[in-house]
Amino acid sequence: MDTGRNTPRLLVVDDEPMIGRALEMLLRDRYSVQSVQSVDEARRRFLTGFRAELVLCDISMPGGSGTQLWQWLEHHRPRVCLQFAFMSGDPQSAEAREAIGKTGVSCLQKPFDLLELEETLRELSERYCDCESLTRAAQRFAGEPAEPAFVLREST
Repeated sequence: MDTGRNTPRLLVVDDEPMIGRALEMLLRDRYSVQSVQSVDEARRRFLTGFRAELVLCDISMPGGSGTQLWQWLEHHRPRVCLQFAFMSGDPQSAEAREAIGKTGVSCLQKPFDLLELEETLRELSERYCDCESLTRAAQRFAGEPAEPAFVLREST
C-alpha cells in the first residue's frame, strides 16, 4: 500500500467484513483503504481525527444506516459528503431509494465490478480535488496563509 501523502484515503463502511477486506486488497495500490463494520465505528474514527477523502458506505446495516452516517457527516464533516457514495445489494428497495433521494448521493449496486468501482472512485476523487482547489482559493481570498498564485496591488 502506498502511504504517501498524495494517496487518497478511502473509508469503507460495511457490516460484511469480506467487502472491506476485498476492497482493501483490490485498491491498495491506489488508495489507503480502511474499513469499519458499523456507522458507530465510522463516527468514532472521524471524532478521533481520522480524515478520509472518499467514503463508500453500505445503505442498510444493523445498528445504523448509511443515510444516518451521511446525515451525521453533513453536520460534523460536511466536506466529506461531497466524496461519499453508497453501496447496496438492492438499490431499488424503499430504504435505498429514500437514501439516494434524500442525499443525492450515487449508489453502487452490489455486487459491482472493478470498472464500476474505479469510475465511482474517480468521480469522487475529482470532487475532492475540486474542493481542495476551492478551499485554497478561499484561503487566499480571505488572507489566510497560503501560497499566492498571484498578487494584486492597488494602483497609486
